[in-house]
Amino acid sequence: MNCDAKENGKRLKNVVGQTKVFLLDMDGTIYIENELIGDMRNTLEAVRRSGRRIVYFTNNSSKTVREYEKNLPASAFSGRVTRYILRASPRRST
Repeated sequence: MNCDAKENGKRLKNVVGQTKVFLLDMDGTIYIENELIGDMRNTLEAVRRSGRRIVYFTNNSSKTVREYEKNLPASAFSGRVTRYILRASPRRST
């Protein structure tokens, strides 16, 4: 590992250490087609154990909160999810 990579790692660790709330996009960041990306389950669990909050968001308006809760990979969202931010569904003309 070169000096720049080590320094960047230290900076990242410092920033993460100061972060109180993580705002995470769901689609394509946490999972793809209901399958978790990488070691996301353990990553999210480590964030929760550290006492930090996680807020999930998406700009996909095709599903309701209940539909997301039903279809999301359960292992990623162990514990109680307290906050979602979903893009508002477009108004349909009548």
